[in-house]
Amino acid sequence: MILVLIVFFNSCSIDNDDEAIDNPTQTFLEKHEGSVWGTIDEFDETDQGYFRIINDLNMFYESWNEQVDRDCFIHAFVNLKEWWVDYDEFTYDFEISQNIEDIFQIKLETKWYGLTISVSYYTYRISYDTLEIEYNTWGETVAIYPYQRRAIDVDALKICDD
Repeated sequence: MILVLIVFFNSCSIDNDDEAIDNPTQTFLEKHEGSVWGTIDEFDETDQGYFRIINDLNMFYESWNEQVDRDCFIHAFVNLKEWWVDYDEFTYDFEISQNIEDIFQIKLETKWYGLTISVSYYTYRISYDTLEIEYNTWGETVAIYPYQRRAIDVDALKICDD
């Protein structure tokens, strides 16, 4: 009986080790690369926006925003280095503070003449087919933006001529 229990426990630990080797933890960007997300607006279904996650720490998504009056979409890549541009005496420092499985977080420090005047976090959380982007500053949630996973070919959307 004791021998059976020892063999059972050893085989369980071996299976767990094999599982860890076969399924290493993925980063948020690796796991969700290529997934497309659309805005949720129960009041206005005509104004659509989409974004697709890219596995690149500097440019982690691209977006398509509908221009209803023009019947087309504006397409852009979101580059972290260009997202917050220094302006006069204000500078912005950002870092990726989390990039694990279903959570991606950007920490943003706003500085005025080198003195930190605010620290904000943008947290991307995915649960099933819902993605929420939470904006938090001074330890308080300011806004939560919900998105749904979409099965749409964003590459086929009509892009606006500028």
